[in-house]
Amino acid sequence: MRGRAQVAKLLPALVWAFALFFLTPGLDLYAAPQNRTQTSADARQSKSLQLNERGAAAVNAKDFSGAEQLFRQALAVDPYNLTAVFNLAGMYLSNQKEESAKQLLEDYTKRYPKDAGLYARLGDTYFTLKKLQEAARAYETVLKLNPSYPK
Repeated sequence: MRGRAQVAKLLPALVWAFALFFLTPGLDLYAAPQNRTQTSADARQSKSLQLNERGAAAVNAKDFSGAEQLFRQALAVDPYNLTAVFNLAGMYLSNQKEESAKQLLEDYTKRYPKDAGLYARLGDTYFTLKKLQEAARAYETVLKLNPSYPK
């Protein structure tokens, strides 16, 4: 008898859960984790963009080491932020860290072989390092990818 009493107490909750699950239009139990993941990705992207903007403000204030740190943080939060890659490479060049700029840009041009801006910055880096043939190849790649690229 005791088991029936427990079931009787749980029955309204079970009916409510059944109704919620089966009668709620558009309920997709698999969408919740996906939405949570998307929200998390959006939050990371937003934070990265904010750090990148703070880095740009630091550049305008001529705080190049602070800008470099902020651009690195932006990439740590969102490694897909290509604007932060471009800006960080520029700060590496400004801070006489040409090899760091070269390494960063070579890595990202492999990941994003159709991004003319990354190749342009890589060309600038090679030029700074007096690697003129590599610079010419990078600039030629820019022209192939985007013949109307500025500069």
